[in-house]
Amino acid sequence: MKEEQQVALRIEHRIKEMKLPVAQNFPLRFKLIDTATNKARGDLKDVRVLTLLASGTWQRRDLAKSLGNGLYEINLNVPQSGVYMVFVESASMRVRFRDMPYLMLQATAG
Repeated sequence: MKEEQQVALRIEHRIKEMKLPVAQNFPLRFKLIDTATNKARGDLKDVRVLTLLASGTWQRRDLAKSLGNGLYEINLNVPQSGVYMVFVESASMRVRFRDMPYLMLQATAG
């Protein structure tokens, strides 16, 4: 049996509401913590966010901006109502989109 690979980062989503507005900028924030040191990692330059509509018909990739103290942000703007999945990766930390839990958001118009 292969040993479970330790994921280098842990994610903490900073979101109160699991609802997203349609066709409006929505600041999506999350914190990344180094699992080896248990300290926030605010110095990563390659934090990418993949947002996709659950049906698979729409996706976008964003480079997250570091706000300091391990906090990152993207401006999320989705085109239609539906369920979206948000994945985060960092190549320099060898963390792929599938390595950390994803966030599910419900987008509704109006």
